[in-house]
Amino acid sequence: MVEELDGANVIMISDKGRYYRIKTLGVDDAGVEICYFAICKYDKDPTIYLFSCDVNMRVEGDSTFDSINDAKECADRWSEVPIDWRYLP
Repeated sequence: MVEELDGANVIMISDKGRYYRIKTLGVDDAGVEICYFAICKYDKDPTIYLFSCDVNMRVEGDSTFDSINDAKECADRWSEVPIDWRYLP
């Protein structure tokens, strides 16, 4: 289980899925498949981060939010399939 991504503590993580593809400019089928979402927080920073990760849990993109619910709602809008979330202990 991943407890940290890019130095941020993971609060919630999605189950593995095929959520969406970050397309490569000018190439029809190329790009990075997003297989995980992670909601994270850095120590001493009130900002909530939503990380979009590939199949190997490499962060491919991030966005910032004021709350966990805002981050989850954004992930739901981006995702092409329903997301099952798990809190990390």
